[in-house]
Amino acid sequence: MLYRNIFRVTMPAGMSHVDITDHINEAIIQSGIQDGLCSIFVSSPVCGMMVGEAHRLLMEDFKNFFRIVDEKKIYAYPSNAHSRIRASMLPRDVNVPVSSGKLSASGVSLWEFGEGGEREIVVTISF
Repeated sequence: MLYRNIFRVTMPAGMSHVDITDHINEAIIQSGIQDGLCSIFVSSPVCGMMVGEAHRLLMEDFKNFFRIVDEKKIYAYPSNAHSRIRASMLPRDVNVPVSSGKLSASGVSLWEFGEGGEREIVVTISF
């Protein structure tokens, strides 16, 4: 069986993150699948996802890490190169096991590095 759900999240401009775990678990509940695999995909080239703990201090550490790509530097790419380079450090798709009707990971965070706006996330659950 295969189940697909699409939801949208509005992200602010610049570097930011939001926990999307509840949205994903809601899709899993709607699917009725108890054990399987959840594939999560964001299409924006200036976004990425992180699986794991989203502790406030850890997220600040990641922000500091991503700042290694300087916004003020002149890049060959004509616009928002720094956003795309930062986003390339994170995957745009992740696969997480589903166990007992929910994600078996502690969380999934969506990261924004660009101009912000509405981001579409595609969740596909299979068993």
